[in-house]
Amino acid sequence: MTTLLSQISWSNHLAIISKAKTIEERHFYMALCAKENYSARELSRQIDSGYYERYMLSKEKVLPEPIKGLKENP
Repeated sequence: MTTLLSQISWSNHLAIISKAKTIEERHFYMALCAKENYSARELSRQIDSGYYERYMLSKEKVLPEPIKGLKENP
C-alpha cells in the first residue's frame, strides 16, 4: 500500500480523504488516480460525479489490482 500512497500527489490525497465516504471508496480512487495519473481537478470531477457508485453498479466489474485484494479479504 505504501507504494500506492507515494504514487499520487498530496492534492489528490486531500481530495480523496475529504470527499470519499468509505475505506473501499478511498482505495478505489487511490488506485484509479495512480493508474490514470489524474490531476487534482480531474480526480475531484470523478469523485463529484459519483464514479465509484456508478462503477460498482455496472455489470462488468474489472477492479484495479489493489481493490481485488481488498474485496477477497473480509
